[in-house]
Amino acid sequence: MTSARPATVGIVANPLAGKDIRRLVSHATHTSDASKIATVRRIVVGAVEGGARRIVLTDDVNRLCARALERLDLPPSVSVEFVESPGTRSRLDTVAAARQMAAGGVNVVVVLGGDGTCRDVAIGWPEAPMIALATGTNNVFPRFIEPTAAGHAAGLVATRRVGLHEVASQAKFIEVALPEQPADSPTRSAAGSAQSTAVAHRDVALVEVGVLTSSFTGARAVNDATSLRAVVAVVASPSSTGLSAVIGRTSPLSRSDPFGAVAWIGRPDAPSEALVRTVRVPLSPGCFETVPVSSVTRLDIDESVSFNGPLIVSFDGERDRWVPSGRAVTLTVRAGGPWVIDVDHTLHFAAERHLFDVPKEGHDGH
Repeated sequence: MTSARPATVGIVANPLAGKDIRRLVSHATHTSDASKIATVRRIVVGAVEGGARRIVLTDDVNRLCARALERLDLPPSVSVEFVESPGTRSRLDTVAAARQMAAGGVNVVVVLGGDGTCRDVAIGWPEAPMIALATGTNNVFPRFIEPTAAGHAAGLVATRRVGLHEVASQAKFIEVALPEQPADSPTRSAAGSAQSTAVAHRDVALVEVGVLTSSFTGARAVNDATSLRAVVAVVASPSSTGLSAVIGRTSPLSRSDPFGAVAWIGRPDAPSEALVRTVRVPLSPGCFETVPVSSVTRLDIDESVSFNGPLIVSFDGERDRWVPSGRAVTLTVRAGGPWVIDVDHTLHFAAERHLFDVPKEGHDGH
């Protein structure tokens, strides 16, 4: 009989998060490798303190996780493994890592990145038990959490001393049904060069999907509201940055609301009676745009809305797919996404159960 795997915490550290072109066109913070290495180190220490006896980490060309382990003196009872990376230096590496962790017995995964990184993990592992730490540009889905506490909570859930269902809830998400496109149908980069298009498939977004009239995908960040046609969101706070803030500042959506919403964007020159609201929105950190909103409509779970091309689809803040004329994209609000672990609740449960207590000498602790 094969012995059960020890309590396992996975760590996904995206080396690209917090470093994209938006630092040139906005006031977004640059997240350095040194900062990420320190964060990974604190997660590992916290996870081991919480009871994890196996740590599975991503590998990348910057060796973030490997460098984080260099100064750590882990107990002999703790094993460390790295997932194999395709080495694409793209989001596909994160997707592949999540798939390997799902198949490799990881109990909880701690994700370092922004909305896009969390989305990539969800593509690779749709129902991942996740603690998402904000180290990206638009951080609507992940949270700003002390990494030591995040690692400790991950260890406690991995050991099942705190039950996943006690402290986590499944996120909503947007299912994106993209049309089949001819092999010779190009998308155009910002420089006007032809790029290959994707075949028919389904994709997901954890925060929002933007629908834009622009045909350029080269500049992936969405910083200009004039091309915006609609926004569909499942999380939308007035304090958020990015496209979801269009809905957050007109009809806020919490993570627990059992529905999403679609905002229809009007023309800047539309008559005032045609607009419901005109709001100022931070589409990127430190940069505001005026957005004319024609209407905001609730979308219940499993309810869909479709848009006819030509258009560009943006997933969680990044332009990604070109939909040509004569084709349509369908967006559906779904339940049953990643399990999002509440770190504070986890540590409260642990405190109530005396899991932080040190047994008195000669006492078995029971």
